[in-house]
Amino acid sequence: MIGPRPSREGLGPSPSRGTVAGNPRIDELRKKLDREPGSRLFAQLAEELRKDGDLEDVIRVAREGLQKHSNYPSARMTLGRALFDTGDWSAARA
Repeated sequence: MIGPRPSREGLGPSPSRGTVAGNPRIDELRKKLDREPGSRLFAQLAEELRKDGDLEDVIRVAREGLQKHSNYPSARMTLGRALFDTGDWSAARA
C-alpha cells in the first residue's frame, strides 16, 4: 500500500517538475502558455502543478491567470484547493 505523499514544505520546488521522471505535461503547458500568455491554459497548468504537489507555484500561476480571467471557475477551484492545502483557510474561502 502506498502511503500519503511526504510534505515538501521548506524543500523548494519539486525536482521532478516538468521532467520525464515527473510530470511532462507541466513542461508542455508552460511552453504553450509562453506562446499564448493570455490564454486559459494557466488553469490546466495550475491543476497539474497541484497534482504534482507544488502548491506555491499553483497559487502564483492561478493568481496571475485570474487577473486576466477573473471569472474562470475551474481556476478559482484549483486556487482554493491549493490555499486550503497550505492552511490558508480564510483565503481559500474568499
